[in-house]
Amino acid sequence: HAKTASELFRIPVSKVDHDHRRLAKTVNFGIVYGISPFGLSQALGIARESAAEYIFRYFDIHRGIKRYCKEQIALAKKYGYVETLFGFRRKLPEINSENKMVAESAERMAINTPVQGTAAEILKLAMIELHRKLKSEIRMSKSETNPKFECRNPKLLLTVHDELVVEAPAAKAKKVAKLVKEVMENEVKLCVPVEVEVGIGGNWDSAKKNVIK
Repeated sequence: HAKTASELFRIPVSKVDHDHRRLAKTVNFGIVYGISPFGLSQALGIARESAAEYIFRYFDIHRGIKRYCKEQIALAKKYGYVETLFGFRRKLPEINSENKMVAESAERMAINTPVQGTAAEILKLAMIELHRKLKSEIRMSKSETNPKFECRNPKLLLTVHDELVVEAPAAKAKKVAKLVKEVMENEVKLCVPVEVEVGIGGNWDSAKKNVIK
């Protein structure tokens, strides 16, 4: 998001502040959902003309993304479905609808499904492997566990979008965090690196604020 902000505002990455990054994040995710200038203007509280300029500049810089969007729509129109990296098919017969709103909604799904669907598949594979490794590689003895702390052995609690929340005794927190990062970054090998941030804290909020290297 910082890189996109740097490109959109034509400023060094080091000068990107919270507001710049917030706008860039909305543009990055909005593009994947096929956001319109009106939609972006509403999301950011800016003029439609400014929103249109951001979208134009984004596609001008990232021409491969524009090409990808067109290719996905063409594939969906030809075959009636799109696929994720692992072969899950989402049928989109509505993409050839004469109703413009219905067709445009299907076009957005054609663009987004391979991205978000593949990300969901990768996360699920990482969850399976993490569950296995937490059970096989990290065990706690009674002497290492605080009797007031209910969690004796590390366990995966829940997912939040692209995040995993893991509960672990303090004595093993750093080791567990390292394992989480290792599994999530390496379970599926892509042609681009998968970068994961991990944090440790007494609750989810403090863990998000205490990112470790």
